[in-house]
Order: sequence, then C-alpha cells, then structure tokens
Amino acid sequence: MRLPAAGFTDFLEAVSKLGIAERRDVQSQDVTEEHVDLEACLKNKQALEARLLDLVAKRGDGIKDVIALENEMNRVTEEIERLQGKLRYLSNRIALTTVEISAYEKLDYQPAEATFVTRVGNTFWVSLDNLRQLGEGLLLTAVALGPWLVVGAVLYLPVALIMRRVRGKQRMATASV
Repeated sequence: MRLPAAGFTDFLEAVSKLGIAERRDVQSQDVTEEHVDLEACLKNKQALEARLLDLVAKRGDGIKDVIALENEMNRVTEEIERLQGKLRYLSNRIALTTVEISAYEKLDYQPAEATFVTRVGNTFWVSLDNLRQLGEGLLLTAVALGPWLVVGAVLYLPVALIMRRVRGKQRMATASV
C-alpha cells in the first residue's frame, strides 16, 4: 500500500487497533543524497545537450561530423530521460511511503481473561502514567507563568517600595505626636 508519508504514523496506529501485532518492522531509507546527485547530473547532461544542439546548428557539411553529433545527441538524450525517470521515481518514494501488511485471522481465538493481578498491574501503570502527565502539566504551567511572574515583579517592586516609604513616614509622624 502506498500512502502519504505524513500520514504514516496515524495509519500505523489505526491498523494496530484492528488486532494484535505479532511483529512490526519499520525501515526507512534516506534518498536525499541520491536525489541531489541525480539533479546535478541531470543539469550537466542538459547543459551538454544544449552545447550539442548548438554544434548541430553550426555543423559542417561533413557526413562523418553529422553522424557523430547525432549519435552523441541520442546518447545524451537517453541519459537525460533515464535520469528524469529516476528522479520521478525518487520523488514518488519521498512523497509516498510503502506499507506492507500481512494479516491472518484465528477462527478459534479466545482472548485471555484478565486476572486480578493483571488488572492491578494495569491500574498501577495507568495511574503512574497519569501522575507523569500531571507532573508534565505542572511543569508546563510553571514555564508558562515564568514570564508573567517577571513582569509582575517588575511592576510590583516600585509600588511596594513607595508604599513602604509612605508607611514609614506615617509611622514617624504618629510616633512624633
């Protein structure tokens, strides 16, 4: 099956919900370098083709020269077409991912009944995961509040200092009376 590379992970998650995966093998191949090399080679061949076309336009009348130029033009054109085909193939492989799925159905399959110990273990791990999520949420909240606390402190400190001076002056005024 060929599908857009961006939807690969979502597709795997959806397929994994259809049954029990006995084996999963994910492989990837980086074709970026090969793609760049082919593009450079194609540009060079196209430049050679342009030079050959220019030579054909200015060719002499010698049959030998004409045949040699035509043979070289045919060879270069074939190479250009081969490189363009390979680039189309690589572009397709970059845009789409290939997924192979082998599945079978067990007709007499009965899922194992969850024992009390299994349920206790599952509950513990779910609780632990919830605790981790809570910790992450608290940390993200603290990070989000950080800039606000700095701005609040910058605004609060001058006001607090002014209030302290005013109270100090009021105390001195009441103490002298």
